[in-house]
Amino acid sequence: MQNVDRDIIVIGAGGCGLMAALVAAKKGTQVLLLEKTDKPGGGTAFSSKGIRAAGSRRQHELKIDDSAALYAQDILQRNNGESDAVIIRRLAETSGRVADFLTDEAGIQFQIGEFAFGHSAQRSHSWKEDKAVTDFLFAAVERERISRYISPRRCSRSSRMPAALWWE
Repeated sequence: MQNVDRDIIVIGAGGCGLMAALVAAKKGTQVLLLEKTDKPGGGTAFSSKGIRAAGSRRQHELKIDDSAALYAQDILQRNNGESDAVIIRRLAETSGRVADFLTDEAGIQFQIGEFAFGHSAQRSHSWKEDKAVTDFLFAAVERERISRYISPRRCSRSSRMPAALWWE
């Protein structure tokens, strides 16, 4: 592998790694994204075709009354208060901004269905395309020209990182 001068190295091209690489690149940093498998996406690639968010621009456009506090309350009620309330509140507080970021940077055009899926407000953001959220994110990474180092084959946790394919 050639020497690469980058400000940030992001390890893992799952949903969180792809988001981290995009946010860093949007702030003007030079990013190197590393992935040990042959395909980006990680476990996030298996998630449903939607996210839950409170306070997104799309909700405001559709005049859906919702808030982070209400979202956090819904989650805590549904799990009988068994999760960490601080983490749940933080998730709810950032969820609208995450949905807006996915619209702005990954190009996801969200729809919000009428069914609330057990929530007290309509916050199920989905899309029409037959893609995982990580497909949208990886396309955005490519548009940002973030350097990627993706393994040409899967490697186990016990093996060393195999020789990899350099993608620029």
